[in-house]
Amino acid sequence: MSKPSFKEFRLSVLFGFAILVLIFCFFTAPSGTGTRRSAQSLAPVPNDASTGVSSSVPDHDPMIETAPPSQLTGSVSEISAPSPLTNQIAQSAPPDEQIHAVQGASETVTNGVPALPQNWTNSLGMEFVAVPGTEMLFCVWLTRVKDYQAFAAATRTYWPQPNDPQFPVAPLFPIINVSYYEAVAFCKWLTDRERATGWLTEDYAYRLPTIREWVMAACPASLSVGSATESKYPWGNQWPPWGIANLHPSLKVDSYRFTSPVGSFPANQFGLYDISGNASQWCEYDDPLTKRIDRPRRGGSWAHSESWMLLCADSASSTCASSAAEQGQLGLGFRIILGREQR
Repeated sequence: MSKPSFKEFRLSVLFGFAILVLIFCFFTAPSGTGTRRSAQSLAPVPNDASTGVSSSVPDHDPMIETAPPSQLTGSVSEISAPSPLTNQIAQSAPPDEQIHAVQGASETVTNGVPALPQNWTNSLGMEFVAVPGTEMLFCVWLTRVKDYQAFAAATRTYWPQPNDPQFPVAPLFPIINVSYYEAVAFCKWLTDRERATGWLTEDYAYRLPTIREWVMAACPASLSVGSATESKYPWGNQWPPWGIANLHPSLKVDSYRFTSPVGSFPANQFGLYDISGNASQWCEYDDPLTKRIDRPRRGGSWAHSESWMLLCADSASSTCASSAAEQGQLGLGFRIILGREQR
């Protein structure tokens, strides 16, 4: 048998080396490269003009606007301990849907449950602020048409719109003509949705405020009778001055005939808009075991001219307005709050 030539020997060496390189690449390459993406990469992320990243929203849930905070990233100074309620960074979005960053989160822990941040923006772009003395976060706006439409579409809930074609039903106007039970259902749906998508932990839930909580947010000094800062109405002691709120046209204090876009009038000391006027707000009685079949409403609306509807009355007041829980009204909406789950 003749010896292989030098050329044949060189080719066999190169072939063997190529085989070794292929084996090495096979065992060191990441699993599924080019065919699979991580769960985080599949999460919807808002458009970012600075990076050119386009939105990727799952076809089965077109109402999700942003990724959960736990799936967003930021600098070390922004995120120290990942948590769904305390770490959210600002993302680029259309001007009318801008999502703001949650800052100033508290690290206080009570009974193993982290405290709420001072500010919070949820998956629908609803902004919340802390109200002293309540341990709750209040939405700064009345629940908007756009917020409720997300719920109605997901749950196939019918919303009877006003018959008057001039009555505004645009996205940034307050939702009206919903019953107490529908407002409660909205809170439960939003809680379940955000727990499932990582926005909330099981410790927190959305709900309607009690009368006392609403008073704390509207005019807390009224709870201390005789206080030097006690006020008769949410804006002070005078009958409503021009431009303070959207009230009945007969009062001639604003230029709106019906509802107005949320945030059209000055916010109160805590940053809450329309705490009085525009649409009155469904609330809960302070006693959760009450057998009353009606439900309280506070704040007055564009449809109310009675002074007693606007008073900063405490929960024991006989002037507290109420309505049949199963009926909606054109001057009645709701504001939601976020706090610990009531068990």
